[in-house]
Amino acid sequence: MRISVIIQPATVPNCWRMRTIGHRADPAPVGSDHRRRRLHGPYSTGSCAVGPGIRTAAQLNPSGKPGRGCRQKYGYPRRPGDILCFLDSDDRFVPEKIASQLARLRASPCLISHTRELWLRRGLSLSPKKKHQPPHGDIFGASLAMCVVGMSTVMARREVFDRYGLFDETLPCCEDYEYWLRVGSRERFLLVDQPLTVKNGGRADQLSVRYRTGMDRYRIHSLVKLLGGGWLTTEQSLLAVRELERKCAIYARGCVKHGRHEEGQTYLRLPDRFRPPVSPDAK
Repeated sequence: MRISVIIQPATVPNCWRMRTIGHRADPAPVGSDHRRRRLHGPYSTGSCAVGPGIRTAAQLNPSGKPGRGCRQKYGYPRRPGDILCFLDSDDRFVPEKIASQLARLRASPCLISHTRELWLRRGLSLSPKKKHQPPHGDIFGASLAMCVVGMSTVMARREVFDRYGLFDETLPCCEDYEYWLRVGSRERFLLVDQPLTVKNGGRADQLSVRYRTGMDRYRIHSLVKLLGGGWLTTEQSLLAVRELERKCAIYARGCVKHGRHEEGQTYLRLPDRFRPPVSPDAK
């Protein structure tokens, strides 16, 4: 079995690369009593102890295309392994991450799994809020408000990408929100209930900071794409339209507040395209 780990190098912002990777971090869990506990480093890179008969691949996949989603698409390996993982340049795997997650995935009928995370901000540990807790099984409803699948926590069988395609290269951010909604509308997610990924945040150049005030616009775009793509069941469509209404109302209020009244009205009318018709008997 071959595992591909697709990595975004911090020093090469326009490419993703795939290589054998191993990271060391303080594996102690972050609880409410350790909200401000500092994790000590430094992190080190080496080979992962994955298991007998399992190989990891190394390949560089540069891309001149803009946008992180595009880099994830064009960084997809030409000869992907049986299992794919992703690692943002800011994040780290704990040493047992790949081996532990692989064992759970191989014993499960699920095609995709994710893990809990250790959160760091400028070297200090944080406790994720309840809304950030990763779900297990049917994740679709929980994924509508915001992305609940950490990119660096994912381990997926290659069939996921064969079935559902790759990331939307037109999105400068929120491409993970769109993709995991697309996959989550059909597939169940296995949660490995251990903090096996270290997530670092707080840098000014991170996408979540650069696009903080406009991320809902890209989530709205993603919901419109999903609702118009014929992917969803009737129940899923109702949930998605409800979330689209909520996001459009919030975004429209911001438009009106800043004098963009016409844009605000456009967003308020947007959910009308997807609401089910009202029968005469219901009037």
